[in-house]
Amino acid sequence: MPNHTHNYGSNVGSRLLFSILLNLVITIAEMIGGIISGSLALLSDSFHNLADTSSLFISYGAEKISRKKRNKKYTYGFKRVEILATILNTTALLAIAIFLFREAVIKFLNPAEIDSNLMIIVATIGLAGNIITAFLLFGASKKSLNIKSSFIHIVSDSLSSVFVIIGGLLIKFYSWWIVDPILTMIVVTYITIQSLKLLKEAIEIIMQATPRGITVDEVKKAVDSLSFVNDTHHIHIWTTNGKDIFVECHVIIDDCKIKNIDEYLNAIRSKLTEIGVSHSTVQIERYCNTE
Repeated sequence: MPNHTHNYGSNVGSRLLFSILLNLVITIAEMIGGIISGSLALLSDSFHNLADTSSLFISYGAEKISRKKRNKKYTYGFKRVEILATILNTTALLAIAIFLFREAVIKFLNPAEIDSNLMIIVATIGLAGNIITAFLLFGASKKSLNIKSSFIHIVSDSLSSVFVIIGGLLIKFYSWWIVDPILTMIVVTYITIQSLKLLKEAIEIIMQATPRGITVDEVKKAVDSLSFVNDTHHIHIWTTNGKDIFVECHVIIDDCKIKNIDEYLNAIRSKLTEIGVSHSTVQIERYCNTE
């Protein structure tokens, strides 16, 4: 089995490392700013950013490990480490969402005065840092579920920073203190929805469900369309990382002697490649018409 490697850029590791350092600085700034200003929305953004930093760190480690070559023990390689990282990241984010929702409810019932100027300044700095990080990870997020989980962290935190800035302006000019916990609840809802979607996709991969974008019927139809194929059955489809698609199947050939088995196999594999299969294992079975 060939050892497939990632192709979304060898510099993704350095981008992740830079993003980790940048988000760590933002986290500390927002945490201090949130405590001093009394803004729950800003403080929640700092916790969210802390989750982002942890997410990026996990993604960085997973990305490095996933590049290791397969061995006799891990015959499929280490690509699924990225999926484990995705589950860990999204689970942590959901836990933080629950905590922030609880704090928002408490502050909704007991609103307090907030230093809106400090709230706006710190949130703007956080937004700038998140935009830079999102730009660095955008390309890789399309090709790796692991990086995508971190990218969603960053995007959701950017949205959170925007809400914090809006909230700060409303508090500054209209003294709407209750806006702070309301915006926190909105951000928490967004985080929860996105995290559950990503968690569902990661669990499907761990459970070896048929990957999105391909079906058993599609595989059967493609192989059965070959003139020498009598039937395709015992079809299994899975993915190790949400990107590479593996197929295993049994194919009955209308050739009792099967003299050209290599040609048959190459034709079947070429047909599977056409529909997006990265690697296939095909078991040839003979069909002899005795009539």
